[in-house]
Amino acid sequence: MIKKLISQSLLLTLITAPVLTGCIVTPQDMKSLNLRLRSIDSRLITVEKEITDIKEGTGSSVELMQKQQAGIGVTLDQLNAQLLQVTSELDETQHRHQSLQAENMRLKEEISNRFATVENQTTTLYQQVGEINTNVGALDSNLQQIKTAQIEEATAKADAAAREAARASEKAEQARKKSEPYEISPQKTKKTPSNEDENKAPAETSSKVKSVEQQAYDKALSSFQAKKYNEAYSLFSDFTEKYHSSQLAVNAQFWSGDCLYNQKEYALAILEYQNVIADNPHHAKAPAALYKQALSFEKLQDIETAKIVYKKIVIEYPKSEQAADAQKRLKELGQ
Repeated sequence: MIKKLISQSLLLTLITAPVLTGCIVTPQDMKSLNLRLRSIDSRLITVEKEITDIKEGTGSSVELMQKQQAGIGVTLDQLNAQLLQVTSELDETQHRHQSLQAENMRLKEEISNRFATVENQTTTLYQQVGEINTNVGALDSNLQQIKTAQIEEATAKADAAAREAARASEKAEQARKKSEPYEISPQKTKKTPSNEDENKAPAETSSKVKSVEQQAYDKALSSFQAKKYNEAYSLFSDFTEKYHSSQLAVNAQFWSGDCLYNQKEYALAILEYQNVIADNPHHAKAPAALYKQALSFEKLQDIETAKIVYKKIVIEYPKSEQAADAQKRLKELGQ
């Protein structure tokens, strides 16, 4: 239809055109018009075909678009469902985050409180340690004062006894001429410098018939030789208390000191030896007591006092067995 209308319009135009222009239509012109009409017809056919194709394609496209639209609707529904799920998960995550923040704040506060408590406890402990150190320092000072006082007292007693002995030396010499020697000393054994402990007591002289006094002394000495030092100390102490005027009392006093020495009671041993030194400075046990006293000071790590006592042995008892040992100890101690 469109083709027909267009052809008629074109033919009418071609026919009327020469008339309107006042020209005569020639065969040649008609032939040219026919060619042009055929060309136009061909073009119209092509146009009609294209229009038909477009119509047919448009119908298919609509159906396709409808299907695509339906698919898009389904996809949108799925996306909406997923969006709802993500929104729910996001809300839950936010809730958890808020809970974690609250828990974190609580933990921070708790840690802060604990830290403050520990800091207070540490400060208190430092204060207590400071007080303890102060008390320990005071105790050390008091102990040193006591030790110094004991040494001074012992030295004073020794010096006083030495002066008294010097004044009584002439009387003692006269007494020796009139009677037997006052001392009944045990058989002496040479003491080696490395043997600090006089663990084995020398055998004491005895008569065929022993007195009760001698038996008591021998019993204590046997306990000492058996290294029953606690028992021996008790027996020797009882002996010196009961037989304080006996010729064996000085020996018993010395062995009492050795009992304490062998039990590592060095401070008490020093006092026992001092009783021998102060009361009987000319007795054979006096230099031995001084030597064991010096060894006791060494055991107590009081080296300076030990050196003083060793020097005293060398000066006051130069001919004694202990003088050589004292000189050796002074060299070893760097004196």
